[in-house]
Amino acid sequence: MLPPLLNMNTKLQNYIISGLIILSGIFYYKILNADRFFPAQYGFFVFVAVILFSLLIFQKNKWMGYLAILCAFGFLKTFLMQHAPQRHLFQNMLLYLSIFMTYYAYRVLNLKEDLLKLLLIPAMLNIILVIIQAFDHNFLSFMPVDGIGGFLGNYGITSCYLAMTTPIFIRYFPIGIPFLLLAFVLCKSLVGILVFMIIVLFYARKINKVRFQPLLVIFLVLLIIFIIFNKNKVVNSLGIRVTSIIGTLDGIKHNPILGWGLGSYEPTMEKVIANGDMMFLGRKFAEPVVGGLLHNPHNELLFGWWNFGILFPIFIIILAWKLIRKFTIDNLVPFSILLAGSLCSMTYFLSPPAWLLLIMALAIYENNIEEEVCNAHRTTKI
Repeated sequence: MLPPLLNMNTKLQNYIISGLIILSGIFYYKILNADRFFPAQYGFFVFVAVILFSLLIFQKNKWMGYLAILCAFGFLKTFLMQHAPQRHLFQNMLLYLSIFMTYYAYRVLNLKEDLLKLLLIPAMLNIILVIIQAFDHNFLSFMPVDGIGGFLGNYGITSCYLAMTTPIFIRYFPIGIPFLLLAFVLCKSLVGILVFMIIVLFYARKINKVRFQPLLVIFLVLLIIFIIFNKNKVVNSLGIRVTSIIGTLDGIKHNPILGWGLGSYEPTMEKVIANGDMMFLGRKFAEPVVGGLLHNPHNELLFGWWNFGILFPIFIIILAWKLIRKFTIDNLVPFSILLAGSLCSMTYFLSPPAWLLLIMALAIYENNIEEEVCNAHRTTKI
């Protein structure tokens, strides 16, 4: 018999694996318009692989395991029903699978907080390039960008990534904080500035409450000044985001339980925009169209709901609640990164570098908690 997994009944585990083994030799599904019978077996093979891997993830965090299982079923449903072009389906599946693999590797390798200091290197390099690009957009001839984009090629993506490194700057490199704020200003990123300010205030509230109120006043003044000097950009950016979120919710309401299918968002929205008849709050949906906007509603929670159905936001909320309940001041840095990533994910989308940072923070946070529990048990025995 197989060894029991954490929080999972041994019999249930064996039933799942036994069922997958049996189905692997008899699974059949006729995909519409497919001229061969075996394409469905490829989809089922991927499904089995992810389910088995989710059992390993279950040992570290059962809610991450549930999310991996949900991803597996979402992939299989979309693949068999052809609810999304295969290019979009596999691109999204690779992203989610990479997230789960990275999380598991970080947990097994037992990464600690000290490694977060290494992220100061790419963060500072991006800050330096942003400052240079403010004066010379084509400073790096091999990396053409429209305006300021840092090494990540887009001001929004760079700003979100830098915003998530704010706790690392506060903890390990406070002298770099003014340059970090300068990068947000040069990028004219409202999301980056807001997340930066919230994290600094959160940090001050937990470490030094005396500084909280003065910082709050200073940040409010700076925020008002920023909005005044970038009024048109801020209004247009907020309009696009609100319209995108409301339009996505309008789509979700037609299939809220099971979702539309993994990888279906971009092709669906392209058709909607092509028709040009969707209006929300007096603005045509996703207009003006910005390059790269259509693949994500600028809200990762809604994006997961669209792809996988109602279980996705439910699992995410439960996972977040459990992480919050286990918060201690010793875990302030990784928790603050998780908070910054969550804020960015609600107002933008997470790029692969941001996902790597977020998953690293999650793994380190849980590794620290696990270590604290083990130390407490040892102390009790003594």
